[in-house]
Amino acid sequence: MATAQVLLSDAASPADHSGLNTTATSSSSSSSSVGNGTASAAGGGVRQHGEFNLSVLGGGHPHFVPHHDSEYERQQQQQQQQHEEQQQQQHDIHDQQQLRAMLAASTSLLVSTGNLLSPALSRRGDVAAPRNTVQEVLLALSLAFQDATSSVRAAAVSVQRQSDGLVHVARSPSPASPASDCAGSCGEAVTTKAKLFVLDDISEAELIDAVAQVRNELALERIDSFILAPQFDSDAANRASTDRLWHAAESLYTAGVLGSIGVTNFDSADLSSFVSTAQISPSVNQISTGKFSQPLAQLAKQHNIALLSNPDAEIPILSSAALDSVIGSYVDPSGSSQLRPRWLVRYTTEIKCRSIAAHRGYILRADRV
Repeated sequence: MATAQVLLSDAASPADHSGLNTTATSSSSSSSSVGNGTASAAGGGVRQHGEFNLSVLGGGHPHFVPHHDSEYERQQQQQQQQHEEQQQQQHDIHDQQQLRAMLAASTSLLVSTGNLLSPALSRRGDVAAPRNTVQEVLLALSLAFQDATSSVRAAAVSVQRQSDGLVHVARSPSPASPASDCAGSCGEAVTTKAKLFVLDDISEAELIDAVAQVRNELALERIDSFILAPQFDSDAANRASTDRLWHAAESLYTAGVLGSIGVTNFDSADLSSFVSTAQISPSVNQISTGKFSQPLAQLAKQHNIALLSNPDAEIPILSSAALDSVIGSYVDPSGSSQLRPRWLVRYTTEIKCRSIAAHRGYILRADRV
């Protein structure tokens, strides 16, 4: 009886025929041996041999097929996952170093948080729901910088350095126009609001720029309601600064860019002095509980000014120290950004027919000290 001897070379895989050395003297019947196993074949068949299946094809040629090894595959998957995680960490470190270098060389910072009510942010399980405006601002800024340096979410946030030294950190894509979001159900029945928190002695041009940033973010020509929220006391310098900013808001109102304009936390003395120089009286005065008085109510009624509760009673909304707590480590290992917040604007869009908010986000401008 003729025999066929099958040898598996060390350099070849079990399924690689180039690693097989086969000697056959007859095709009528044959027996094959591998290790301690033996298979006989006549016209084809499959026999078990050690760690492999030995398949003898119809032509008498043996063919090795590896067993399915679930434990081996699991180990391979774990190794692949670990490799991908290491690569991701390396990318994140590289992105953080790049952002740190850009911020260190910047003169100004502009941060657009994007729509905080979008599913991508509102359903994030790694953050707790903020309890007030200050916490929401810090959370929104923190998420923007986290995503800017994360390879997993790199597509969500872009970082650009402009020729004037401004670094713009922006979540993209920007929210769609509120009107398009409501198409088919509410049509154009939406209202857009913006509230500008004045954090430093800013110019009229900076107020106009803040409004332009909101319009660009929401792809709108007009903002229905605008609130000027100076973080001030009643000294003469702050009073003069507020008057200048109000004149800039009046010009935007006259141009049709702003539908209505209002102020926050004016007591009766502040409001009386304010309306005496304003060309356009504010439509709204948002006040905290401690600011309300009968003289204020009478003055507001006289000038047709609505007195509303101020939902943002915390002052300051964003200090330099608070900003450092969020972005300081991205700028300098010591945690000092040397950036002073200039202004912060919050925008919201509300769907009137459903009385719900569709968009809410923040845009921050800070300059190098």
